[in-house]
Amino acid sequence: MDRGFGYCILKDDHFASVCNSFFVGRGYADIDIVTVDEYQKQGLATLTGAAFIEHCLNHNLVPNYNCDAGNERSIKLATKLGFVKNNDYPMLWWHQDQNIISNYLRRFNYSNSVNS
Repeated sequence: MDRGFGYCILKDDHFASVCNSFFVGRGYADIDIVTVDEYQKQGLATLTGAAFIEHCLNHNLVPNYNCDAGNERSIKLATKLGFVKNNDYPMLWWHQDQNIISNYLRRFNYSNSVNS
């Protein structure tokens, strides 16, 4: 927490877009970007992401971008911010509410088959 940082854009005192670090260590800073649905496709994630990257470069940190292979908007944003895909890693996660998993799989065009 003492090395974490982030940037945001506010609209009427509410978060519109936020880019912050969820991990900072060993010279790297992992990016987490969230933009509220009603403010998407306005370039806000690009602005907060660019500020994050500038902070990294000014503090001798390598910005690191990871996202789900099915999240095409995130992949497009990563490319726009100058990142290049270099690895694929399998992802395993669990949630008690199977509807959360089904909705996620549907949202990112994955198979609807869910193992219980």
